[in-house]
Amino acid sequence: MTLKGPLFAFIHMEKAAGTTLTSILRRSFGTRHCDVRGWRNAWIFEDDLVTAADMRRTRWIYPNLVSIAGHGVRPYSDLSDICPDVRYYTILREPIARCASNYQYQVQVLKKTMPFEEWIQIERMRDLQTRRLAGTDDVDKAREMLNERVGFVGLVDFYEETLVMLRRFFGDLKLSIRYRPENIASDPSISRDLLSNPKTYALLEEANRKDTALYEHARQEIFPKQMAAYGPELERDVAAFEASLQGAPPGGEPVRSALKRRYVFQPALRTWYRLKA
Repeated sequence: MTLKGPLFAFIHMEKAAGTTLTSILRRSFGTRHCDVRGWRNAWIFEDDLVTAADMRRTRWIYPNLVSIAGHGVRPYSDLSDICPDVRYYTILREPIARCASNYQYQVQVLKKTMPFEEWIQIERMRDLQTRRLAGTDDVDKAREMLNERVGFVGLVDFYEETLVMLRRFFGDLKLSIRYRPENIASDPSISRDLLSNPKTYALLEEANRKDTALYEHARQEIFPKQMAAYGPELERDVAAFEASLQGAPPGGEPVRSALKRRYVFQPALRTWYRLKA
């Protein structure tokens, strides 16, 4: 059975303001949104590719989906087999800063002890944004994905503009874009030191050459076209949005949605993995 109507699919890049956006999606759509994972290795690899088969299982629990998000959401997947009107979108971040922030997260939050000089040589950590979009480090294929399959590309450096334009991208679905920044490092010293040290900066630069080319394509070509398509009212709408952020903080995720995610969907993933292991 295919999914009727559009499915908005967020390609979540690590350390690119995706956690904040995911909170917006949870709050806006409740149980019509799911933080999806690939079911095969879901509890070990949260970035495992999400396939049409995974979505069929996910719909056992979330039958009325209009929105999904996750590190495993990729535009080269077969999701269109079950969701003919899947609408991919993503947010990119300047690659060198993103990569340094990702290592900081690995150390501070995930408690990894691997030295940076070893970590930066792990293949899947290098040119990560390119790999998320293309499945390989082929930057030409990643550009093609952005141009042909990804309907909207946001930029962390223009986050308010990104959210305002994204609200229009969602059309009739009501995306409530007021937000509180989430997953922000309380101590940015690791990232700061990596970026200020010429030796480690050179390693970051070398590991993100293709991501840098991809990011420049998005920043110089795709994002300006989206702004132009929005029209001259963009500046006004952004100003109004920024003013709204000065008020009371937005509410949280609906209780029913949080309960389903924590006590139904996530346990189902764990059980499925144990049965298939």
